[in-house]
Amino acid sequence: MSRFDIHLLVQSAPFLRRGLTTPRLMLDVLLGLGPIVLAAMYFFGLSAVLIIVSATAGAVLAEYLFTSDRPRGASLKDGSAVLTGVLLALCLPPATPMWMAFLGGAVGIGLGKMVFGGLGQNVFNPALVGRAFLQAAFPTSITTWTQQTSIAEFWTIRPSNFALPFMQAPEPAVDAVTTATPLGMMKFEQIPTSVQNLLLGNTAGSLGETCALLLILCGLFLAIRRTYDWRIPVSILLTVFVLSGVIWLFDRAAFPSPVMMLFSGGLLLGGGVHGDGSRDFAAGAAGSLGLWPGHRRFGGAHSYLGRAAGGRDVRHPPDERRHALDRSPVPATRLWPQLEGRDMSQVPLTISAAEKEPGSLRLVMTLFTAGLISGLALAGAYQGTKPAIERNNARALQAAVYKVVPGSTQMQKLTLLEGDLVAMTDEAAAGPMVIAAYDEAGAFVGYAIPAEGAGFQDTIRLIFGYDPARQQVIGMEVLESRETPGLGDKIIKDADFVANFADLAVEPEIVLVKDGRAEPNQVDAITGATISSRAVVNIINAANAAWLEALPAPELLPPLPAPAEAAPTETTNEEDA
Repeated sequence: MSRFDIHLLVQSAPFLRRGLTTPRLMLDVLLGLGPIVLAAMYFFGLSAVLIIVSATAGAVLAEYLFTSDRPRGASLKDGSAVLTGVLLALCLPPATPMWMAFLGGAVGIGLGKMVFGGLGQNVFNPALVGRAFLQAAFPTSITTWTQQTSIAEFWTIRPSNFALPFMQAPEPAVDAVTTATPLGMMKFEQIPTSVQNLLLGNTAGSLGETCALLLILCGLFLAIRRTYDWRIPVSILLTVFVLSGVIWLFDRAAFPSPVMMLFSGGLLLGGGVHGDGSRDFAAGAAGSLGLWPGHRRFGGAHSYLGRAAGGRDVRHPPDERRHALDRSPVPATRLWPQLEGRDMSQVPLTISAAEKEPGSLRLVMTLFTAGLISGLALAGAYQGTKPAIERNNARALQAAVYKVVPGSTQMQKLTLLEGDLVAMTDEAAAGPMVIAAYDEAGAFVGYAIPAEGAGFQDTIRLIFGYDPARQQVIGMEVLESRETPGLGDKIIKDADFVANFADLAVEPEIVLVKDGRAEPNQVDAITGATISSRAVVNIINAANAAWLEALPAPELLPPLPAPAEAAPTETTNEEDA
């Protein structure tokens, strides 16, 4: 029997089982997400509603404007645009501005779906394309988490939700309190979160990622409805569990447990709901055969044939299918040379008996093994380079201290312990750090205070020198910044701006001005980079408020250890450069 005896049946994705339509699939996923949306509203109040509505409106409007369907708007009936907006919103923090959520929804549909030709032809999950865009464009907003609110505070709206595009939110009397996610607390403070809180959602995070129990139930609902292939999320979760367990065994105090890795962050949302949908929304007709070694050729060709023939008849009527081979992302003739010169609308297809799908265990273990090998390679590279990175960071910090505290050649790291400033012995377990700087004779010169805060693009990390005798900032250097090249990065490159911090009074507080510095506590802003300039001033003011009252007189500082850390030589600086 020839492989080309039965004609290829062209129909809309997904192809999971007979009778399943795209609108029904979208409805099933939306029904599964219903409890998660309600939980988001319970934990984060009206802000969750505003973000979900904004993201969905952006996705729907983009679908309406960019579709090639006639009449315009016909593609909205399948529900995929609504689902994209809801999924994107569940990936966003509760303090996300509404305009940003709207933009993410529009970009997700425009760049993640319509640019590839529409539903069933997109390579990536549109909701995650929108999330990736927002992460790259506005990393500070997308990584700023706020505490949950009680049901009694449902109508309380976070001010940042109404921030104007590219502007900071107005400052109310009481703003939302930022906090760390479970993974953030584990990474930076080595504080694990209980499994009960992870399951019930009593944690900070994105709208849809906090309540692990509901996410599990949503996944089970979709599996029972046969909306997706259960082997995909099982393989993902199994890989994460085993790999994180191996790493956890090396250092249980520094790394999260496998259970915490499964129930925290967006793993269940991304690997479950998004991961399950990726096969249907992005792969289209690929089928499970296309996902596994030994069947890539058939599955890949089947996928591209399905896309080329048109994910939906309304987009690609029969008279257009003869040109679909040229429109497909990768020509199907590369995968099946026998198709060369064939009319795509007349291509037949038969799966031989030898092409039967392998067992579930083999499929799960194949994906698990691939994920485990990749994870081990990444973990090995991280652990292998970590000592060198830490040494380089230590040298860079030391050089910065001696720069912002002129005249210093020795330093000692200090931290607060029960209200007293003590020498830092275990940096991993210590709290906030301040550095005492000394000259060659061991005389105290001043403090170097590391600080960080939100900039225009991302977090700005800096260090500044402080002379308690004069109550002045005596130097400032930016350690890390991703501000806009040519504008925001002038906080590093503009010598006049940096010179503002050479003799800057801190009382009553540092003030940013635009017309030139007239008072000892003023900083002249950089033209075209006012937001970044203000961010630096705000970071230093916040650090002063936290530290200045706690800094003791120099004679009460812990003794300088010997041998002291020496200043880097010119040769060392050249090597670092």
